[in-house]
Amino acid sequence: MHLDELELGDFKLDTGTVEKEKEQAEPPKRYHVVLINDPYTPAEFVASVLTKFFRLPSDVAWKVMLDVHQQGKGIIATFPKDIAESKAREATDYSARHEHPLLFVAEPED
Repeated sequence: MHLDELELGDFKLDTGTVEKEKEQAEPPKRYHVVLINDPYTPAEFVASVLTKFFRLPSDVAWKVMLDVHQQGKGIIATFPKDIAESKAREATDYSARHEHPLLFVAEPED
């Protein structure tokens, strides 16, 4: 009997099958959290949201905010789908509660 097979009465457990399935599984698709520029939200607030929800250092948050302002949108971070959607929603909802139209969306990574 091989180590990857156990016989238990009428039952046979083949642990090699589990290993094969693990090898064939693809990693989950990742999503970008994208910030959409708007002309109404103050720069200070945008930078504070980037720091609060995405843990960007203040100087990096300001640079990202300026890049988004100039380019119209920009990738803030990349996560598995559920985390990206959750982060985008949390940051957008927080902004709305503070009466700012700041919008974050989750988009599939190419």
